[in-house]
Amino acid sequence: MARGLQRNQVNSRHLRERVQAERRRWRTPVLKALDDIVAGSHSVLELEFAQLLRRHRLPIGTRQAVIGATRADMLYDHLVIELDGRLGHESDMDKWRDRKRDNANGINGRTTLRFGWFEVVDDPCEVAALVGQALGVPPRRCAASCRSRAA
Repeated sequence: MARGLQRNQVNSRHLRERVQAERRRWRTPVLKALDDIVAGSHSVLELEFAQLLRRHRLPIGTRQAVIGATRADMLYDHLVIELDGRLGHESDMDKWRDRKRDNANGINGRTTLRFGWFEVVDDPCEVAALVGQALGVPPRRCAASCRSRAA
């Protein structure tokens, strides 16, 4: 779905109308994912991260924000979020490019927080705590067992 929308192979309005016409249990999550994709989420990891922010009632920054000649997965005023999936983060050259970008952000007064699949999916409350701390916004507990206030 994301790739088709990003390549203009699928019209988001048409897709939304088709999904809304369905009376299936997956309709609501697909519509939420569609909203995130239209807003700039490019991967399943980015969709999971947006859900994590919502569950902890943290603000969602600008997705796929242009910073100089590069893009950030998510940008707030002084905070850059990078989400490292498999694609584009495997080789030594990829890692060097990421560090170079992080260093440039630091020199320009932006903090970079970098998360991968395991942090976002397996320890979302800790990720929420870190993002909230960096933004100066306390995250809300997503459940009784939530550890988001631990950081």
